[in-house]
Amino acid sequence: MNKKAICLSIISLILIATTGMVRVIGFTTGFGLEKGSLKTSELERFNYWLYTPVKAGDHLPLIIYLHGGSGKGNDLDLLMKNDGFPQYIRDGIIDHIPAYVVIPQLPAEQRGWVNIKDSLKELIGFLIKKHNLDPKRISLTGHSMGGTGVWGIALFYPDLFSCIAPLSGSIKMTEANINALAELPIWAFVGSNDTIVDPASSVRFIKRLKTKNNNAKVTIFDGATHFDVPRLTYLNPDLDLINWLLSHSK
Repeated sequence: MNKKAICLSIISLILIATTGMVRVIGFTTGFGLEKGSLKTSELERFNYWLYTPVKAGDHLPLIIYLHGGSGKGNDLDLLMKNDGFPQYIRDGIIDHIPAYVVIPQLPAEQRGWVNIKDSLKELIGFLIKKHNLDPKRISLTGHSMGGTGVWGIALFYPDLFSCIAPLSGSIKMTEANINALAELPIWAFVGSNDTIVDPASSVRFIKRLKTKNNNAKVTIFDGATHFDVPRLTYLNPDLDLINWLLSHSK
């Protein structure tokens, strides 16, 4: 962790517990990060973290992040211990995001994100309405199980998202899947030394998809392992993935 992250974690963040809600306020950046829960058609409680930007206002974009397998459960604090992207936001390593960011938690009893695809769609609709967000700028990203979830959710709802960025995910090579994602901007990321999720799955799919989709690409991190990919992706200023996600509109 760098000096900026340590400073923000120890000095610049405060936890305020009120009626069961925890809100993290960044004094340096001014962001808000709070816990929430929504009852859906599938789940009694669908828990999530919500990042509110410094300059919150109407018609802002929404980024959805899907965590990996170690974040499953009913305790949102797991996401701040076991998953890189939520930690990067909490610690101010990724800051000044001009968008809302929702980080839902997959319940422990669920196998994968596609199993609660309807709940995720309902959460997105709820947040769009509550915060008057721009429905044309809804992007989706995630790592590992979350990366596979990004692929899977996008296959069911390709018209819901302005773009997607799956990290270390897996997708089946079928003509139906190619056709479903033929219009969606996609940027996939994999590590060449990933022994947990075969990087060839994303590489081969993007290669085939590019015959129908000029806005599909994949970045391969040479020598990177499965767990190197989030850091190499989200924290790389040359890639600037957050701004890429925000740059697309349906």
